[in-house]
Amino acid sequence: MLIKPTMERLRAMRLTGMAEAFSRQMEDAQMHSLSFEERVSMMVDHQWMVRQDKALTRRLKNARLKVRACGKI
Repeated sequence: MLIKPTMERLRAMRLTGMAEAFSRQMEDAQMHSLSFEERVSMMVDHQWMVRQDKALTRRLKNARLKVRACGKI
């Protein structure tokens, strides 16, 4: 399996969340017991959460609130 080129392509397509999830799945022996659909679903869910987190962080930063809304920014 060509893992390194796959990881490079995911990052080139700006799918860093999927690349992270794929990397974690490759390291975790328990993930191999899951079906293909379950593993892909987990990668897509991780990518979705990464994008949602980035969008929320950007909106909070752009809001220029007088009081900090959270501790991350």
